[in-house]
Order: sequence, then structure tokens, then C-alpha cells
Amino acid sequence: MSRLFAVIPAAGKSRRMGRPKLLLPLGSGTVLSCLLETLHGSRAFAAIAVVVRSSDSPLAEEVRRCGAYLIQPDSDPPDMRTSVERALEWISSDSDPADNDAWALIPADCPLLRPATLAVILARWSDSDAEILIPSFAGRGGHPTLFRWPLAARVPQLPAGRGLDALVRDPAIRVERFECGGEEVGLDLDTPSDYEQARARWSPETGPPNAADR
Repeated sequence: MSRLFAVIPAAGKSRRMGRPKLLLPLGSGTVLSCLLETLHGSRAFAAIAVVVRSSDSPLAEEVRRCGAYLIQPDSDPPDMRTSVERALEWISSDSDPADNDAWALIPADCPLLRPATLAVILARWSDSDAEILIPSFAGRGGHPTLFRWPLAARVPQLPAGRGLDALVRDPAIRVERFECGGEEVGLDLDTPSDYEQARARWSPETGPPNAADR
């Protein structure tokens, strides 16, 4: 049976937000805990790896509290691609993935991902022969983006300064994009305005955006 691993880059500096965005309160927890709760609740992931800066002790403690595996490289990752590399290295050494396994790239600032949407994405993945699966809403791609495990070896081989989008644009790689019906796949929290919109979606009047799925 194939396994799925979650790769969560969380080593950014929240410059546009102006404060550490992943620890901002949302619902009964934090931005990060909302995402991790959804991933844990799906029971779909063999491991959930979160990459955090070496000096970010508060975020590291939150990762531990939420039951995910913490990765804190000695040298802070300069970009998302490097964070992904560190997570894939740990998964490779810890779990010895097979070619039929897979990994899901999920930025840490996507707390509105609903269990129902995640279930749709994972069901599509199980029926797909694509090497990369990109969920979208209204034509806009988003996350989680799923990759067959053999593509993990391609990440360190990408040219300097190139991100994972280079894999998506490689004509030799089978890429499938599909409309998943969940607007939240294209939503992340970069600015104070994004955060306020997320809080509004999680208002006391309407409850959390995934309440109907529980």
C-alpha cells in the first residue's frame, strides 16, 4: 500500500504580515494548528514534516504541541525549495519511501483547507496516473500539490534559483490540474488583510469553515 507524506515549509519571516503569521490566533488555536488539525484528522499521512528556522523557538514548540515532526536545519532555508529539500531528506532517511509513495506540498499558511476538499483531492490522486496533481479553483492552481515520490530526487538537481514550478513546467513530467470545488486551495495568508478575511471566515457566527465536515 502506498504512503503519503506531508511537506510543510514554515521557515519564512512573515515580512508582508509584519508579525509571525503562523502563530496568529485563529479559531481555538493558531494559523498553523488549524492546518495541522485538518491533516491529522484525515489520517491520510504517514508523516507530517514541518520545516522551521533554527531561531524560531515559539513556532518549533507549536509544531511539537500539534504532533507534527519538527525539522530545524542548522542553516536557515533561504527559500521554499530549500525547506522542501530538508523535509524530503528527512522523510527519505526516516521512512525509506518506495516509488509508489508520494508527498504533498502544503504551505504552512493555508489554514482554511477543509477536510472535504482534502478528501476530494486525495480521492482524485488515488485514481490518477499523473506524476504531479495540482488542485485548482476557478482556474487558479493551489495546494496541496501532490508529487510521486521519485520526483523528490529531482528537487536538489534543479538549477540554482529555480523553484518547484520548474518540475510543473517540465514537459517530460505528467501534470494533471483539476477543479476540486474548494476555493480555499488558492488562499493563503500573506498580509494583514488576508488574515482578517480568514478570521471572518472563522467567525463565531458561522463557525469554522470546516464545521460542516466534522
